[in-house]
Amino acid sequence: MLTWLREGARTTAAKIFLIVVSIAVVAGLGFGGYFGNIGQRTVLAVGDAEISAETFQIALQRQINRLSQQVGQAITLEQARMFGIDQQLLGQLASEAALDSEADRLNVGVSDDRLAERIASDPIFLQTGGFNRQFFSQVLRQYGITEDDFVADTRSFAARQQLAQGFVGGIAPPTAMMEVANTYANELRTVAFVTLGEADLGDLPEPEEEMLRAFFNERSGDYRAPEFRGITYMTLSEADLADPSSVSVEEVQAAYEAELDALTRSGERTVTQIRFPSATEAETARTRLSDGEAIDAIEADPALGATVTRLGSVQQTGILDASAAEAAFSLSAPGPTTVVEGRFGSLVMFVEAIHNDGVTPLEEGEDRLRQEIAQANARDEIFALYDSIEDARAGGDTLDSVASRFELTLTSVDALDANGFGPDLETVPLPQTDSLIAETFASEVGLENDVLDLADGGFLWFEVTDVQPDRDLSFEEARERVAADWVEDQRDQALRALSSGLVEEMERGRTLQTLAIAQDFPLQRTAQFTRGEAPDELGGPATVAAFEGAEGHFGDVGGPDGTTRLVFLVEDVTRPAFMEGASDVQQLAAQLAPALEDAILSQYVAGLQAQLGVRVNQELLGQLLGGAHGGM
Repeated sequence: MLTWLREGARTTAAKIFLIVVSIAVVAGLGFGGYFGNIGQRTVLAVGDAEISAETFQIALQRQINRLSQQVGQAITLEQARMFGIDQQLLGQLASEAALDSEADRLNVGVSDDRLAERIASDPIFLQTGGFNRQFFSQVLRQYGITEDDFVADTRSFAARQQLAQGFVGGIAPPTAMMEVANTYANELRTVAFVTLGEADLGDLPEPEEEMLRAFFNERSGDYRAPEFRGITYMTLSEADLADPSSVSVEEVQAAYEAELDALTRSGERTVTQIRFPSATEAETARTRLSDGEAIDAIEADPALGATVTRLGSVQQTGILDASAAEAAFSLSAPGPTTVVEGRFGSLVMFVEAIHNDGVTPLEEGEDRLRQEIAQANARDEIFALYDSIEDARAGGDTLDSVASRFELTLTSVDALDANGFGPDLETVPLPQTDSLIAETFASEVGLENDVLDLADGGFLWFEVTDVQPDRDLSFEEARERVAADWVEDQRDQALRALSSGLVEEMERGRTLQTLAIAQDFPLQRTAQFTRGEAPDELGGPATVAAFEGAEGHFGDVGGPDGTTRLVFLVEDVTRPAFMEGASDVQQLAAQLAPALEDAILSQYVAGLQAQLGVRVNQELLGQLLGGAHGGM
């Protein structure tokens, strides 16, 4: 809580947002004007301070706008509630009102001169040369804030900061807390364990039909078909319109002549640069390359330490190291150069091909040029055709008739779910667009939808043709999944029985090592690790379990791959040294201080709210949020 009071916020938008919300709060507080029960148009009351429905709606909408900017798309009220925005806002408004009330009671404030200095030094409004009055006004207009409101709220915000900082600012975690935190973060443990898998179980029984049906009936809610939707769509892209055969010989010739410079080779060679730690490795590699060994073999030999850079077809000026360039272009035939002591170490330049000067003939580039010209022509046509299609759609033409009229292909998809899979659990091939599936499930049958952009710059039109609601699967439909789940369940039960049996033996006094030897389970040991460094062979759950007891603690837990179980024993516990002045301990203290401040300030604000009384008009709140609403 103290974070936003101590620092405000780190970005322009965030700082302005806090001020906007606070202005809305101040505008609706009405200090000293209310002493009865909570009003019908009051959402929240803290003591005598009231926050009206209008104030709450303004603040809520600005919260939603801010969240929309953060996620990069428009957020609805329902989605905002899923994020908990409504409850967060209620808590923030109640906290601010309580702090404002206490600051007012204690006469905590800021002078006009200090307030002006605070605003003028705010990085939000600084430009080259310092505070810019015109830019200040521009920013406030952008966020819909008047200057008087901003100044008044900055004064109130400063008072809340002073109150909070005076109460908990600069508090340091006590030594006992740091010692406990240091132990928690840095204690080292070593664990011995055995891994139990399917191979340790022997043969599992084959399921009988009655077993599968009983298993299915117990878990019938787990076997459901998702909602499927059918769509038809048509696309318009450059590929649909590009016709290389329509490009004339004259157009190809003109394009070829325009690219003559790029098609002209002048003293180019295909070169690979190989760098080595020293001249010794470089000379060894040069000899092997001269004997016909491949560059890949040189690169794969760890004894040589080669770093290979394939430069491709380059001119001499295209190689940055002048010595290396001269060596590569002095060869009369492909092969390795002598060792070059270049700017970046010992090098061998390998020339793979020497290209004669000349111009790439038209025949070699004609197909590419023809395709590029056709696509460029299509690019000019696509927007005109797009406008014609949109006009037809606006005139009431169906997607089918539009496709027929403009000779575009109409594609039908019988069924796909919200993840893009068909009933056969295979991915449904669709055009490359980010939003087709999402828009499909936001639409309805027969509804005309907005055109979507394709990844290649084209357009897509679609309609939903069918909606198959999600439903329970019959046993016959789900039988294959049921059988697989039954086998997995039996395997899990058998593994749990095996691992718990070993734990019971350890509880009777047998050691893990004895049990491992007796049952031929490989006994493994980890290196020392902390809570935050889960060994790969243990995984997260086993690491957590290993810190749930003292040295000698044992138990069983799921393995890291989800298909095994581990039986473990904590063999060794090493407590970290604690020196309060050590850098790592000071860093830990710096991390603990804000959390401690927040915890204390939260209790302080909760005490203020309890003293003043916080009341929420749940009925009005439910109306504003579009439905029933639970209590704070």
